[in-house]
Amino acid sequence: MIADITNQEIQTAKVTIGASFGDALLAAVAVGNSPSFAEVAEKIEPAEVFTPNPQNHEVYTRYRKIFDELYLRNKDLMQSL
Repeated sequence: MIADITNQEIQTAKVTIGASFGDALLAAVAVGNSPSFAEVAEKIEPAEVFTPNPQNHEVYTRYRKIFDELYLRNKDLMQSL
């Protein structure tokens, strides 16, 4: 669904131990143990790849305009809840 909405390929990682894994990767680049984020990203194996469906993306694009309008009209009401 996210791939269809964004019209971008979505990959899920095989390693799903949480945010601490991502923190460790960021730290490795920050201290120079890994030369770049691009190189770190290449080492992460995807578990699944989701390719966008153009027909679904078209539908979501139409609904997005309606959602944006609903959001603007109801933003103040939602704040009062």
